[in-house]
Amino acid sequence: MNHDGRPESTVTLSAAGRARRDAMLEELMVEVGRVRRARSLRRRCKSAVALALLLGGVALLPRLLGGSGPSSAPVPPAPVAGPVESPSFVPNAPVRQPDQRFTHVQRLSTDPAVLSRFAPAPANGTIEIVDDSALLRALAEIGRPAGLIEIDGREIVSAPVTDKELFGG
Repeated sequence: MNHDGRPESTVTLSAAGRARRDAMLEELMVEVGRVRRARSLRRRCKSAVALALLLGGVALLPRLLGGSGPSSAPVPPAPVAGPVESPSFVPNAPVRQPDQRFTHVQRLSTDPAVLSRFAPAPANGTIEIVDDSALLRALAEIGRPAGLIEIDGREIVSAPVTDKELFGG
């Protein structure tokens, strides 16, 4: 009986068949070992990433909650050895501690000159409307002969004639 409860096969293999079966078993065992190692490595990597995320979350939690950890404690000013010689010093003025949650607000406006600096430049050439025969003649004169094809009431030039089409520029 086989491991799954079925009777063993009565087919006999030739010597070449038995050799191939044994070679397949060896290849299969190597592949099973490789898959087992890969799964184990993935499992360990997932555990390491989960641990790193947990430790990072624990480290950032006091900052997110605005707690009174050692990083948020106010630092007392350094003692001054002698009289302060600053023109803006007022002896009895209250000392304002900097607010750690102070938000700087600044109003931005658009300079009207920006529009003139970034406006499109006027076209250097002029646009001239020509008929089909004049267009084909002009293309032939500059060494780019072509024909016109009409498809669904729309005319297209039969060959690439622009620098962009010809040279990718």
